[in-house]
Order: sequence, then C-alpha cells, then structure tokens
Amino acid sequence: MSITFFLTLIAWVFFRSDSLSDAFHFLQKMFSASLFITTELIPRTTLIAVFLFLGIEWLQREKQHTLEMTGMKIPRPLRWTVYGMVGYGIFIFGGKEQAFIYFQF
Repeated sequence: MSITFFLTLIAWVFFRSDSLSDAFHFLQKMFSASLFITTELIPRTTLIAVFLFLGIEWLQREKQHTLEMTGMKIPRPLRWTVYGMVGYGIFIFGGKEQAFIYFQF
C-alpha cells in the first residue's frame, strides 16, 4: 500500500507539470538534500487543533460519525451551538476556491 501511494505521488508530479523537464526538475528538488532541512515549525494552534480533533474522533470511534450525540444527555441548545461552531469553522478556515483539476482538460 505504501509503494502504491508513493508511486501515485510521483505520477502526480508528471500529471501536474507543464513539461517533462519541469517534472524532472520538481523531482530533483523534492529528493535533494533540502528535504532534510527544517525550515518552519508547525504553529502551536495547528497542533492543538489536530490533537483536539483526534481526541474527539477517538471518543466517538464507535459512532457512525463524529457529531453523533445519541445516548448523551446534551441539551439541544448546546448541541446546536457545537454544530454552529463546526459550520463557522468550515466557513472561516475552508480556504479559497480552486478549480477542479479535471476541468483543465
């Protein structure tokens, strides 16, 4: 599975490059010594968010989805506040719109 994933990543370089020489240039840069140089640390807020979401997923692992709150005695206003916060987070941190890759052909 790891080999297939690695080969797929390499194939995407050729798929997204403007020319074959650009693809080989990208691959050369990807596997150069700069691969092992740490340029920037992950922001603390990102790490906190990742561990928070992993914890929530772990606690809800037996449920059909993460926000399934059946069996919990959570008041409806609090539950809808959580839903609203998730929606707000998606809206704020969702990123900018990008064209779908297959529309370029």
